[in-house]
Amino acid sequence: MDLKRAPSSLWYTPILVGVLLLAGPDAVAQNSCVTAQCHATLLTPENVHPPAESCDSCHESIEAQHPQKGNKTFKLVSEPPGLCTTCHDDITNFPHMHGPVSAGDCTACHTPHASDIKPLLLKKDDQLCAECHVEIQELLKKPDVH
Repeated sequence: MDLKRAPSSLWYTPILVGVLLLAGPDAVAQNSCVTAQCHATLLTPENVHPPAESCDSCHESIEAQHPQKGNKTFKLVSEPPGLCTTCHDDITNFPHMHGPVSAGDCTACHTPHASDIKPLLLKKDDQLCAECHVEIQELLKKPDVH
């Protein structure tokens, strides 16, 4: 059997492969979307939506290079509410339904990534509800109501 010797310029390949195998997920995490300059604070709030920990749970690349100024390079794997109901129960068919829910607009009230307010709300309850409900806006204007 004639074994050929590897070119001397590739002597480091087994070492590099070994280091990458040992580094495993940490090597990937160091270059993920949320550690990059663009999205570094995306998952810093207290409550993180578990699928958001891996961008490709909900997003897929549509361009080879990311980012590209003025060009979207990722898209959702499916549109809400279908995307949300891949993990969450479909609640859009309950008899008494809140407007955004019945329209399948989960992100009218919830963030898909992370929030300091449970359950992943965009704002505190009263502030969020007051954006659409005039009666709550009026109530919040009264000095004795917090």
